[in-house]
Amino acid sequence: MEFQNQLPKMKQGDLQKAKDGERNPIPVVVAYELREKPSRRNRNWVEHFFHAVVPYLQISTQGNMRSRRSPSLRGSVFPILLASLLFIRAGGALALGAQDVVRVRYGYFDYARPHHAACARGWMSLARNVAEDLPAYEVECFPQIAGVVVASRLDNAHLDIASLGSTPWAQAVARGIDLKEVYISHDMGSNQAIYVRKDNEETGYVGIQSPRDLINRTIAAPFGSTTHNQVSFLIELFGLQGKTQLVNLSPSEIVQAWKDPNHVPFIDGAACWGSAREYLLENEGRELISAGLLSHWGSRTSAIIAARRVFADEHPYFMKHLVGILSRLNDSFLDRFGGKDAQNAARWNVQENNSVNLVASMVDSLMIEGKTPGNPNDDILIAERGNLDLFVQHTASEQLTCDYVGDAIGSCPNPTGEHVSATKTAKFLLQQKIISNLGIMAHSNATCMDPYSFCGGDIIDPTYLALARRGNNVSTPLGPYEEVIYVDNMPEQPVPDAVLSQLEALDNEAGRSPYAANEIGRASVNLTFGHSNCTVDSIISEPSMVNGTFGDGANALPGRSYSGKQHCGWTIHALDGLVEVRVQRLRVWSGDFVRIYSGGAGCPGDKPRTLLAQLSGMYENEDLPDALPPFRSSACIVVEFDTDAIQERGYAVDEEYGDGFEIFYSRDSVPERDCNGKDWDSDGLCLCGGEAWGGDCSHNSFCIGTTRVNITKGTTHKLLSSFHATKEALSSDPDRHFIIGEYEFPYPNDLDCAYELDLREPAFDLARVELYFDLEETFDLLRLQSGSGENTTQYNVVSGRQSSSETFYVPVDEKGMASLHLTTDDKGRRRGFYAEISGVHSSELSFLTPPCEVGRFGSRCESAYCLQRNTFHQSAQGSHRLTSQDQSSFVRAMPWAPDGGCEWEIEPNGDSTGAIRLIFNNLIGIDLEPYPATSAVGDKVIIKSSGDGQGAELFIESCENNDTCDFTWQSGKCINGGCAIRNQVELDINANIHRTSILLVTDRNDGGGNFKGVDFDVHLVQSCPQGTTDCASQGGSCKDGLCICSDFIACNCPCEGSSVTNMTTGIALGVSCAVLLLLVILLLYCHYKKKKTILMQQSIIKSGSLLLKRKEAELDAFHLGTSKYGDAVTFIDSLLQPESPLVDPSEVENLLLVKRCLIRRTDDTMHIPGNLVENDRRSSMRYIMREFAGVKSSRASVGNFKRISTSYAVRPVAGTLICLPEFVSLGVSQQNILFELLSFSNLRQWDFNVFDVSAIDEENTLLFVTWAVICSPYSQFAMAKELRRTNDLNLNDFEGYDFLGLDLNIEIEPLCEYLRAIQRDYKADNPYHNAIHAADVVQTVHSLIQLADVSVFEKEEIFLILVASAIHDVKHPGRNNSFQVNSFSDLALIHNDTAVLENEHSSHSFKLMIQGSSGELDNLNFLRHVTPSKFAEMRKRIVESVLHTDMSKHFATVAKIKCEAAGKSWDEIDRDIRWEVLMYMLHLADISNPGKHCMSLPKHCTLKGISHYLSLSLRLTVAKGDPMFKLWTDRCLQEFFAQGDMERELGLPISPNCDRNKTEKPDSQIGFINFVVKPAYEVLADIIPAVGENILPVIESNLMYWEDQKGREETE
Repeated sequence: MEFQNQLPKMKQGDLQKAKDGERNPIPVVVAYELREKPSRRNRNWVEHFFHAVVPYLQISTQGNMRSRRSPSLRGSVFPILLASLLFIRAGGALALGAQDVVRVRYGYFDYARPHHAACARGWMSLARNVAEDLPAYEVECFPQIAGVVVASRLDNAHLDIASLGSTPWAQAVARGIDLKEVYISHDMGSNQAIYVRKDNEETGYVGIQSPRDLINRTIAAPFGSTTHNQVSFLIELFGLQGKTQLVNLSPSEIVQAWKDPNHVPFIDGAACWGSAREYLLENEGRELISAGLLSHWGSRTSAIIAARRVFADEHPYFMKHLVGILSRLNDSFLDRFGGKDAQNAARWNVQENNSVNLVASMVDSLMIEGKTPGNPNDDILIAERGNLDLFVQHTASEQLTCDYVGDAIGSCPNPTGEHVSATKTAKFLLQQKIISNLGIMAHSNATCMDPYSFCGGDIIDPTYLALARRGNNVSTPLGPYEEVIYVDNMPEQPVPDAVLSQLEALDNEAGRSPYAANEIGRASVNLTFGHSNCTVDSIISEPSMVNGTFGDGANALPGRSYSGKQHCGWTIHALDGLVEVRVQRLRVWSGDFVRIYSGGAGCPGDKPRTLLAQLSGMYENEDLPDALPPFRSSACIVVEFDTDAIQERGYAVDEEYGDGFEIFYSRDSVPERDCNGKDWDSDGLCLCGGEAWGGDCSHNSFCIGTTRVNITKGTTHKLLSSFHATKEALSSDPDRHFIIGEYEFPYPNDLDCAYELDLREPAFDLARVELYFDLEETFDLLRLQSGSGENTTQYNVVSGRQSSSETFYVPVDEKGMASLHLTTDDKGRRRGFYAEISGVHSSELSFLTPPCEVGRFGSRCESAYCLQRNTFHQSAQGSHRLTSQDQSSFVRAMPWAPDGGCEWEIEPNGDSTGAIRLIFNNLIGIDLEPYPATSAVGDKVIIKSSGDGQGAELFIESCENNDTCDFTWQSGKCINGGCAIRNQVELDINANIHRTSILLVTDRNDGGGNFKGVDFDVHLVQSCPQGTTDCASQGGSCKDGLCICSDFIACNCPCEGSSVTNMTTGIALGVSCAVLLLLVILLLYCHYKKKKTILMQQSIIKSGSLLLKRKEAELDAFHLGTSKYGDAVTFIDSLLQPESPLVDPSEVENLLLVKRCLIRRTDDTMHIPGNLVENDRRSSMRYIMREFAGVKSSRASVGNFKRISTSYAVRPVAGTLICLPEFVSLGVSQQNILFELLSFSNLRQWDFNVFDVSAIDEENTLLFVTWAVICSPYSQFAMAKELRRTNDLNLNDFEGYDFLGLDLNIEIEPLCEYLRAIQRDYKADNPYHNAIHAADVVQTVHSLIQLADVSVFEKEEIFLILVASAIHDVKHPGRNNSFQVNSFSDLALIHNDTAVLENEHSSHSFKLMIQGSSGELDNLNFLRHVTPSKFAEMRKRIVESVLHTDMSKHFATVAKIKCEAAGKSWDEIDRDIRWEVLMYMLHLADISNPGKHCMSLPKHCTLKGISHYLSLSLRLTVAKGDPMFKLWTDRCLQEFFAQGDMERELGLPISPNCDRNKTEKPDSQIGFINFVVKPAYEVLADIIPAVGENILPVIESNLMYWEDQKGREETE
């Protein structure tokens, strides 16, 4: 029997009965025979023996045998087995292992992976090793559809080894499934993604363009899968919780929903992989975000190979072989271009027609629907070969490092990369309420030296990979061939893989190559799938049909398989006596069930429908029917077969493989009262009690279906979930939780067991249930119920662990019945439950009865937690009091009751007003886990009416500030991250007419926290007595605007004023309503006008867009020399036509300037042809610049903006070539514009306009600019890669600083997170000192460095000054140092009036770096890898640079630089002074705005420059009205004037240029330029001549502008 690995211990006397030939009631005894090549799946014989016999003999051994039952051996099998086992232990020569074959079931996903070829080639199988007395292993491969399904099948022993995603794997570890990870298959790249529908012009459907568009959209994903993790992460990342609907669909269901436009719900996108991914992309779908990109954003997902621990531990030789061959195939693909082994290029090139090509083998294993086995066509080969490139893989040597799994258990002092990744994923699952706790991963304080810790144990086990792939002269078997070679895994020079080469050679010798029909996969086994032909209403009632068989159609026969989405039913009527069914064949996968019922609708008589069995599992045919008991009924038996949407398939399986089920029925001579010593009822049916199951009470391994127990006076009955769930077992180790692999006999999954308690004689009214239980918390449940069958009322639900007894008193129903109902889900098992049951009369009990004291619940106040139905406590004021548990406990998780795990009811009171009032206890009130209002899942209190269902939900809303807390029942205050609830809340829900229910709902976990639940009084609000004017006159008191009348009665008396006041209030209310109505009408009108305007604008934009696209196409043609316009001038003329989109006058003027630049003054017909050769073009450009652009030397175009000199190839660093998510989320047109703006050449331009970047994404201007500069050239290449512009380019084609080449180990992701945090802390409402200003300073410093020539500075110094530029004004309050000092602000007091703001900027920046910000701890220090002394040195320089921006030091700084550096060559300037010059550049960049202007005419009239300008002119949609220096001036004065206003209000002296009544804009700028800016830049020009040539003329020009403005104002 191959079911759950659960087999019973023998009871005393069973061995003797077996010897005596008596029938053994334990259906696990098997006989074995040796088979040279057995055709059915092996069942480890010692595992059978161990479970059945060894617990009593205290014998332990290992071995592998195939089982075959022989009825003739039934009486002698135990002595044979015992003698055989003792013979082996005594050193006998019965070499069974070497002559046996172990069948191994391997599960894999049906998408392209290199190691799938091993299934097709048979290389996973292993020949017997006679020398070491080891068996042969034959591997059967089974395609799987989702990791959550795989985890269940591994736990149920339906698979032995399988691939599953990192999210199901993390869930499996947290839930204690007995598995171990043995290999990393791959990281998810572009093979998984979130796919969305494209726009559909015919239907008007508008698709999703960016993650922000997911609002009000529906996305499908298989819940619990890696893709579910990815889409949940994306939703959280963009703050879309509650705004995006997630639905749980399997991959096949996703395809069906995508096909059907009427599917409910309609899905806008899906997170999926494999064939579902391919279908979506082929049918109007597109990729939104790939798994690889999400991985770089912080949600790493991968696929691993996991094995059942018991299997891996028993078969280490095979495990070493399997992991070895998988890793060799992966390594081979990673070398697919043949750099290490030329053979690898042939293996993975689909154009190669040779015997070593592995692509066709891999494709065959995918079992692609409609494709001929063993003969994939070229299109499929090419497509699937391309799909191999979508993954990210790691070599064996990489995996054996601590970054992944380490090279031995416990070899890494800290958690490995896989441990960290799994724990991070599990924490995410906990946050998403998918798991109840972290299990073994919760013990973060455990060290890796602790073998019971996650990282110290063998849950992640690199042993097999290390044995196979580490070291030299390693003994390595050659798969199915009886040969062993010795391999050097660590040669000094790369050599071909000897194992793969030898396997290929042996395949050739054996005639199994080339590929085609010689493959051992599907091609050699004539298997098809989906043979179920059963119907929903088969009836067996004819008297002639005495016995027979039926099944699904596949019937677990060789070569046949049952169908997905199947629902079949059979009804077998009894004749004169009982009807019986026995299961003859059962091979049914997890998630599919055969259910057997007795009675119900359609059966004769009035027998209620009772579940006899819920069956699933992989039983060997020879194990049945004895492995399962018969099932009987006196009325009829109903059999139902239900399968999920998964079509089960097998690949490279044994020729006798098949699945499905077959049942034998008998309607004649069914024995009555055949109950194995148990009682029976009047119909002759067995009453098995609580320790046995089945029609003859022969089954006691684990519970099946329904069993009935008659409770009589003075007796105590035992109920067990399985034979091993004893009181002693469940009460042992009370302080220890369930540990993976420690307990040998966990209960099976997918149980549905009912224990019906008959207490009619002698009319007990309570069932006393004393419980011990160990159930998987929140997943596996034991329900205590009044009543039985389908007529039950839930009393309580228990889950989790209780090692000491807990007693409940369950009321019986009117028929004298009570019941216990155990259900377990598809994975994650524990030890079960044990109960002792007796009947009691409540009158005989002397202890408490309801109403219970505070914190006690139940019919006898026996529980410390609220139950399904509860009575109120009595409050001190005589009202109803409601609590959730006793004061020493915390609220429990009750996810099984989304509508309320605990309920209280209030009967209607006709004397009340219909309102109820909740008055919260000051100590607790409502203490539940906070969650956002948009979330559908969370802990809450629901108050509702039984009449119309109206009511309210009260919960703790998560918040960051008081603005969030705007519900009427909230106090308006955000306290400790949660909105406080008012002390009193009143709700009008017709409580005078209808029954009121108060329900407590809790989800699966409390996020690792502990919460005290609820405690409040409930009042029915009474009417204010007649003649009473207000609350005070009634002798009451008011609180929160609500009245408590005398005798603590909640009433609706007004809290203040008189009847006149009430009338006034009514009139005011009426006026307010009228005003509100008018406002609504006005709003609707405005909305109509706005919508009309938007539609008009959209029409204009659409027509303009088409024109723009046409002009862009013409521009591209002009670049290529194929334009119809011939040259630049005629092209410009075309842009100046009436229909041109360039309607802005400044744009027209700029184009005319460019045109004049190109046309010779004396000859309007002489143009610069567009097809000049390079040399002619270059000389022509110099001529034009000299004659018409006023440039006397070519130095301006060649020397002023030097390219970075790189004498080495730029080497990419892991994770550096990934784009910012903020860039990816933009539209394509915006991405293209930003790519042009942020090119390194454009960023070095002095006249770079930072407002062009802010127009695209104002919130992220600083992030984009700083990332583009500091992370160059990787940032530019990442953008190009995102835009797919890298086909003919590589990283070395892009310019940049390459700071990652520094010996600082700078981490890109923490650097970007740090920049995001800095950006957030710039005050966006500051007109001037905001993040846009910081971005401008970063770019300006970069431009100055380029003008100076980067080679004169140390690269590390450039990095530090750019970082300082980004942070130099962070947290600027918009009020200068003078204001801080004069107002005695907190900042001034902290920093002792010295450089107040500059000190604050640098201090806060390093606090962020070292301590992190809320939610981002440990991820902001991008310098974490430098030594402490180096960090101190770098910090000192950054702080020094920021302090240099203090304007009070301006003139001293200018004087120092003039003295020490001005007029000297760089060779004459010391290194220390060069650093001073860099800091001086930062200071000048901070005051550079008077030296900036708007981009107009390109400085250098080259065709490249003109084309660049034209391109930007066409593509930029932002208006460029005023030049930059004017924009900055306006912003600066706006901030100054706001400060002056505040100074005036506070009575402080008004700072210079801050008095809006006295300051004249031109005067302020003329003085600032003449006395501050211009002299400072003249000093810099003496050091850097290019400053004089490029910047001083602009400053002069702007000075002239302001002087002209002043003259105009004076004239006016």
